[in-house]
Amino acid sequence: LLLSLLKLRLKASTDYRNYRNELNLRRLYLSKYMNTDYCNIESVQGANLSQRAVASLGGAARMMEQLIVLFVSAAGIFAYGSILTNLNGWILLIIIVCAWAHYYLTKWINTYAYRDREIYIPVERKLNYLHTQSKNFFAYKDIMMYNMKGWFSNLNQQLLSERIAINNQKRKYILWMM
Repeated sequence: LLLSLLKLRLKASTDYRNYRNELNLRRLYLSKYMNTDYCNIESVQGANLSQRAVASLGGAARMMEQLIVLFVSAAGIFAYGSILTNLNGWILLIIIVCAWAHYYLTKWINTYAYRDREIYIPVERKLNYLHTQSKNFFAYKDIMMYNMKGWFSNLNQQLLSERIAINNQKRKYILWMM
């Protein structure tokens, strides 16, 4: 009960700080975006950099959340570990080894996903463009006028199959390593 209350208190205070920091970072990002030339915004490299900047805005918040989880987990291991050592020391050792293995496997999976983002970001951007443009009234009018519905459907299917193939490859690789 005491650990849960401590965790809730830490989460509430860091959520407030994270929200304030994220708003400040978004303000800086938007000021930089508004002062950038239009040709840099519309270029592929500019879109990549902009997408990465938006994705990294919550990095500090995620880092603080992970530190809280680490602190609460360490307190829990200390509290419950002292109880388990009275019962049997091997149980505590097994739990610590499993937690250590879980941490490093999760870290490895996250590193793998971050490293291979260059493969799926262009596909995601194209899919996002197709989905947003198909909802646009003016683009929809052109699609109907020039009978481009079949072409858009085929392109959407092709991009979705690419994304599914990337996900399947990643899942097979991750499962093979476990």
